[in-house]
Amino acid sequence: ERSTTSRARAIGTTLSDSMRWATEAELERSADIKLKDNTSAADSVRALLRHRFGSCVHGWREAMDQRAVHSVGQVDFFKTLRDLGFVGDQKVAWSELLGTSMSSSTSSVAGARSSRRLGYDKQPKLTLAHIDPEVVQVLANFHSEFVEAIGPLHSSLLHGCDGMRVGKQQFMRRCAALAKPRFDKPAMDLEAVWGPLQSHGSVAEADVLWLEDLCRRDKKAGSSEQDLETVRKEHRQSLVRAGWARAAEDLRRLLQHRHGSILAGWRKGLDPDGNGELTEDELTEALERLRFKGKAADVWDAL
Repeated sequence: ERSTTSRARAIGTTLSDSMRWATEAELERSADIKLKDNTSAADSVRALLRHRFGSCVHGWREAMDQRAVHSVGQVDFFKTLRDLGFVGDQKVAWSELLGTSMSSSTSSVAGARSSRRLGYDKQPKLTLAHIDPEVVQVLANFHSEFVEAIGPLHSSLLHGCDGMRVGKQQFMRRCAALAKPRFDKPAMDLEAVWGPLQSHGSVAEADVLWLEDLCRRDKKAGSSEQDLETVRKEHRQSLVRAGWARAAEDLRRLLQHRHGSILAGWRKGLDPDGNGELTEDELTEALERLRFKGKAADVWDAL
């Protein structure tokens, strides 16, 4: 009798899940059908991104620009639209977003092929500014004004935060100086910044690095190849330094968790012989004893 009751419950759960999935699928199809009602293919792309990801920025970051290079070629653009189930004309959407006609778009593809044969690539690229220029301007203004009024975005916004991320209240507090009029600049709408910048309810280190890299695009566009390589090198170094900072912060939290404080963790976990210093090999061995999951080399470089 007990097994019969359990089987009945399992069957009932399966049926209810099937009905729920069918309802959700029907709602998804209905929403996708409504995307056809937009006046242009470009607007349909924007509506699709907002529908699937909540905003064009999140759709760009999560679906289109998965390599985080801030530009997308025609092939990747078409593939993303197919994966998202776009029902419009992909070529028309590409042309409308770039602000070109179908004929110029076709000629640009042909020109890109000949350019590749000559050893350089002039294929047009789609950027977030083509999809949502207003939000790009808002984020760029926020970055420049934050640096001017408060300091470097990465260190000033994320300093001392658990997990290198800030929630909405902390974000608003640390950006409060921008919410007030300053000299000839009006008060900034921080809500308009928070929405596109946050991911899953917080602004994390990855979001900050993405914004900083996005704001370098204008500088890259007008720079020589040597300048571009310098910018790329600085960006790679910033990522490395961010990794060091994360490793050091993870170690501090681990010592506090295991020993109650960083000082006790140093005495008991890292420097049990009490000589007051560590070599790199001693640090590596201590981290292994603590079962530290990060890289010992990152901790050593950070400290």
